[in-house]
Amino acid sequence: MDQFYGERSGTVRDPFGHEWLLGGHLEAMAPDEMQRRYSALFPR
Repeated sequence: MDQFYGERSGTVRDPFGHEWLLGGHLEAMAPDEMQRRYSALFPR
């Protein structure tokens, strides 16, 4: 799933039942852009 802060993350479960959280960087952004995206997701 793409996150508002510019990363992609996901969880997979291996055959032994262990869950792994994977993530990767998608884009660099300024703090004000990150705040704008956060505010759009969680309006007051």
